[in-house]
Amino acid sequence: MQSVYELKKYKNSRDPELVKALKLYSQNIEPALRTDTKEIMHWLDKYNKTFEDSFYILGFYLNEMLIGFSEVAHFVEEKVIIVDYLVIDKLYRGNNTFHEFMEQIRGLLAEENLEYNYVVAEVGCFYEKTEPPENARHLIRLLKMSHFGVVKCNYYAPRLGINNHESEMRAIMMIYSANETKQIKKETFFQIVNAIYYKYYQRWYNEFLGEQDKIKYSRSLHELVSRMEKELMSKKFIEINGMSNLFPLQSESGNKNKVSKVVKVVTA
Repeated sequence: MQSVYELKKYKNSRDPELVKALKLYSQNIEPALRTDTKEIMHWLDKYNKTFEDSFYILGFYLNEMLIGFSEVAHFVEEKVIIVDYLVIDKLYRGNNTFHEFMEQIRGLLAEENLEYNYVVAEVGCFYEKTEPPENARHLIRLLKMSHFGVVKCNYYAPRLGINNHESEMRAIMMIYSANETKQIKKETFFQIVNAIYYKYYQRWYNEFLGEQDKIKYSRSLHELVSRMEKELMSKKFIEINGMSNLFPLQSESGNKNKVSKVVKVVTA
């Protein structure tokens, strides 16, 4: 039987297929990294009416059967695409399926006529002083096969809201550009970071937080940015790609059994 892959863009929260997609998402994402599905539905209806930028919820189908889920955001001023949550049902995971998923997303970007310089995803590492788990490494390899490169500096995924402390973690930023650039200026890196932090995370959660919590959340984002600025103070350029020396830290024995399956791609 011929395999026919299709990517569906859900138009609003009333789409009956969206319920199935959010169920698949919830079943395949670690609880600490799971965005509230009510928030996803809220922004599907509101984001594109509120901001100049664009937000998409996508379902990935094989022979008309739902097997994948993703969120994509486009930031006009920065010309940056963020791919968030690349989820494939465990029964259908494989290199070819992932490749088809990414090709379908590329097709959507072309169809929507989105102008961008970079596509960014983030892969969570879970613990500050340990290597990413094997399935995070596998995800990095799959993204590299799709011509994403590893941004070779420390990056930190912000907290999902004010109370989900486990979701704030060291992460690997992955980046795609048409010319597969091998380095970017530090200023470009922080332009991308600011789009992710303030036009994605902060916009998203400000809608659901009280005034005091908005201040706390903004402070937490500023602290992470300041941390990266200090770490990169002497850098003018940041290298991209290459797996060697990417994970120099050794796993700590106390964390061996704490890491469960990955997860989230923000991706960046």
